[in-house]
Amino acid sequence: MSFFGNESLLILPKFNSGLTFSLLKKELDWKQNQLKLFGRTHNEPRLTAWFGPKYSYSSITWEALPFPRFLQTALDKSLIL
Repeated sequence: MSFFGNESLLILPKFNSGLTFSLLKKELDWKQNQLKLFGRTHNEPRLTAWFGPKYSYSSITWEALPFPRFLQTALDKSLIL
């Protein structure tokens, strides 16, 4: 599966089987980034966990990271259109 320069629709028909919010909350590295807007620094209004290719937006850069094993298993069972 490739996410580079390619728009895809990812369908996870069995996503809820075994993947609970508590598991995602516990196993992923969540961060609250800071953004600079009009010269002032603000916390993003969300927590974000990143995995995949290197990605940048605003003043934030996420380094390339592999999918966690438990999520890769779910992706392997998914349908990509």
